[in-house]
Amino acid sequence: MCDDVGSTDIRSERLRAVAIDWDGTHLPDGLRLLPPGTYIVHFVEDIHELTSEEEAGILEAMDDIEAGHGIPYEGAMREIRCRYAAKPADPEPPSRI
Repeated sequence: MCDDVGSTDIRSERLRAVAIDWDGTHLPDGLRLLPPGTYIVHFVEDIHELTSEEEAGILEAMDDIEAGHGIPYEGAMREIRCRYAAKPADPEPPSRI
């Protein structure tokens, strides 16, 4: 177990992905909906549908959480931060655009 890394207020940080289709020319409306800030953009070549096993696993996890078998958000964020802090740094930072 490691000490909490990063922000002292775990709830202030958001982990979410936003999928935006871009035609290569016009600024997508999806970007206009995001709050001001710095973002990392990641190109996704292939978005696949969930397999029946993946979907069943997600549904099972949702059932577990609804039954009270999950961990609190703060604990999950602490674990994510610990794992991220233990990961070696990338050789070069992401490009800023």
